[in-house]
Amino acid sequence: MHHPNNKRKVFNLKKLGFNGCLNFGYYNYHIAEPNLEIHRHKDSIEMCYYLKGEQFYEIEEELFKLRGNEFLIIPPNIPHGSGNYPEDIGELFWLQLELCENGRLCYLSKEESKYLINQLRTKERKIHKGTFALKPILAKILKHLENKEEAINTISINNLIIQLLLETITESNRTPTKDQTHKLHGIDEFIKENIYRQIYVDELADLFSLSTAYFKIWFKQNFGIPPNTYVSRIKIQRAKELMKTNCQVTKIAFELGYNSSQYFSTVFKKHVGESPKSYMKSLNK
Repeated sequence: MHHPNNKRKVFNLKKLGFNGCLNFGYYNYHIAEPNLEIHRHKDSIEMCYYLKGEQFYEIEEELFKLRGNEFLIIPPNIPHGSGNYPEDIGELFWLQLELCENGRLCYLSKEESKYLINQLRTKERKIHKGTFALKPILAKILKHLENKEEAINTISINNLIIQLLLETITESNRTPTKDQTHKLHGIDEFIKENIYRQIYVDELADLFSLSTAYFKIWFKQNFGIPPNTYVSRIKIQRAKELMKTNCQVTKIAFELGYNSSQYFSTVFKKHVGESPKSYMKSLNK
């Protein structure tokens, strides 16, 4: 049962008659949900397109951190889930495709279908940038699926799925800029060094001699979440580490620069999906 403030939709494309397709899904979480249990998709690949937030995925015990504007292709028959991490606050689309030697994908021929699937499979188990560029296609697929079943919708969805897969391959071939990686590393280091006090966005902007307004826009465009939310995530992760030492909630709150334990508890529950006390109890089980 998902939190009432969270939106989640799943469409069975196979039942709807789309060749080679299984599920297409979308969620927009404002409060963290419990962790995604380890599971596998039999003879099918899954593409996860993350629009905003930050989500951990564990694929065969290898941990991946997916941020806004990034996507990940999960191989077939491989155990995966979110490990010990919750389904975090964020926005995600996903699409599952069947692997069938003689199968067809949408309206493509068998040879074209096989070629497209093989291209996607070369991109598995890697984090790629480009979800923002794919968002209009994903949103159109969702809109058409939400409409009543009409011939024009079926034609449009088939076209959009093929367009999505082609653009996914194009985006995955782009080389990420070193400037983005360098800046995020600098931000991470600054937050870690100053994690025990309140951190202001203008301080982060000053690291790169940018105006606060421009930095906020740049950060959200590249990483999918506002910078202050990113700071909160790192602080909450540190709080979870401190809780393993049986440190009191009030002490953790003030150590991490929160003005009150009540506000800290509100932020913690939003990101983790349960209160600090409940989380600490689960650690002691």
